[in-house]
Amino acid sequence: MGRQAQAARYAPRPLTPRSSPLVACNSRTQYNERLSQTTRGCTDLYRTVADNEREKLAMVSYDELVATLEDAWVAAGLHEHALVETYTPATHERGFRAELFPEHDELLDDSTMPPWVELTFVWNAAHQMRAEGREIEHEPLDLSWTYLVLVQMNLRDRTDSELVQMFQRAVQRAMQRMFPNELGEPLFVPVDVRRVYHNNAQHQPALAQIQLVSTNLTDLLEQWNPHDMGALRRAVRREVQLASMILQSLSDTFGGRFNGRGTYRPVETA
Repeated sequence: MGRQAQAARYAPRPLTPRSSPLVACNSRTQYNERLSQTTRGCTDLYRTVADNEREKLAMVSYDELVATLEDAWVAAGLHEHALVETYTPATHERGFRAELFPEHDELLDDSTMPPWVELTFVWNAAHQMRAEGREIEHEPLDLSWTYLVLVQMNLRDRTDSELVQMFQRAVQRAMQRMFPNELGEPLFVPVDVRRVYHNNAQHQPALAQIQLVSTNLTDLLEQWNPHDMGALRRAVRREVQLASMILQSLSDTFGGRFNGRGTYRPVETA
């Protein structure tokens, strides 16, 4: 091959749109303009990816959470005797409260009232911002479970200490049934004993009712993987199932008819 042929073979070829993402430019100004266009395109691509990622991490909405809770307590054999939703415009907070009872046939009074649980939570502005995909600092989403037991007449001679121990053992048995492979130290369960007195026919105070009250909290944001939206349904179902088991165990301990079927993080009761 002659020198002229070799020179032609290895001579630099002009840039073309096929050979480079930046088409051939005749000046430094054109080069800078094309580079800027390409950079903007990459930036838009990265922004789209980031937006999609935030969308994947977006928390569920208030309505989705309520619907998931309702499905879970129906599946656990519970039903609501009261359901109240509130909205406070000044603080942009939505409140939810449901009184959940096991299924029962007869009308309820003090002698037939089974143990029941009051479920509440507050949906605030931070929760709403997270639901819309905005990045905020961790804001707990606490479900509050308040268990109430009306002590029957045959147990009213027990001391407060005895009643508290009976309540705590009932919760511990429910935890053992729910998590049989996670047995540990006995769980401390704060219980408030409330004695209600009414005036009798002689206008003297007489014991009318003994109530046992215990509250625990569940932070849902600690329970599910934000990349897996199905994890929310599983976490809620687990918490409601545990609540149903606790009600069953309390009924077995304190009497009453109940056939029901959620972590237990206690807080001090009022």
